[in-house]
Amino acid sequence: KITVKGACTLEKVELVEYVGGTNTPHERFMREKGENIHHIAYYVDDYEAARAYVLSQTGGAIIFEAEIEDETLGKRRSFYCTYDGAPGVYEFSKKPTKLK
Repeated sequence: KITVKGACTLEKVELVEYVGGTNTPHERFMREKGENIHHIAYYVDDYEAARAYVLSQTGGAIIFEAEIEDETLGKRRSFYCTYDGAPGVYEFSKKPTKLK
């Protein structure tokens, strides 16, 4: 678990290997940035503040946003974003309602 400035917490690490396919998010990333970290995910307490912060950055853009609910984690909101100078993509999620 890694906490960044007390505002976000990194809870897990996912390793994804691109193995093929065309015009997929991972194929486009590999073509544009080469082998690199695709994204880093954080849980945040204040989802709207995180979203506003990203959009205030130079080149800040939300590239995907969703809200889902399941029996395991409950309801959660997430967005993927980038901004000028970012080495990859960032994911910010409101901490799931069932995650302690």
